[in-house]
Amino acid sequence: MKSLTLFVQLLLATLVIADEMTQPVMLQMGEMIAIDNGLVRLGISEDGRLQELSLRGGPNLASSGYWNANSNGYDAAGESVPPRFAVLVGEVDVVRQSDDLVEIAFVPQPTEPLFFQTALHYVLRRGESGFYLYMSAAHDAQMPAGDISQYAYNLRLNPRFRLHRRRRGAPAGQSLLRRGSNC
Repeated sequence: MKSLTLFVQLLLATLVIADEMTQPVMLQMGEMIAIDNGLVRLGISEDGRLQELSLRGGPNLASSGYWNANSNGYDAAGESVPPRFAVLVGEVDVVRQSDDLVEIAFVPQPTEPLFFQTALHYVLRRGESGFYLYMSAAHDAQMPAGDISQYAYNLRLNPRFRLHRRRRGAPAGQSLLRRGSNC
């Protein structure tokens, strides 16, 4: 009887995983842009800030996600522009969209002192329990001189969840996130 029970459990688990792998990646545009593949759901504001990150319909794991830069340069007249920190925001562009993959990019206009064409990309693929994120920066000869001293993406987790540190003697494979833990 134990063998039959184990077989049924494995069969059901396989069917659930197979169903998750066949769900197409969905993109919903609006005030909050949603990308969902059945495993991962991203909720992104119109300017590119990550507001929601959930796994398999669970709670929102993200407090916020945003990109920023420290930069300085020279204006069109050749005068030095003082260094400045800026949280970057941009307009959304759907780069690729199919049942297997959705990629969106947020592209701001170059402004003083960040005289670079920058973009933040979110990519979600079918059947994967994570997402890809990459940033790009380009500078052409027509833009005023400048440099970037920092170009970063910051993901802040929901404070209700803390990283779980494995203690000596604790079983391997425990979840990395644990609700309300006092690690």
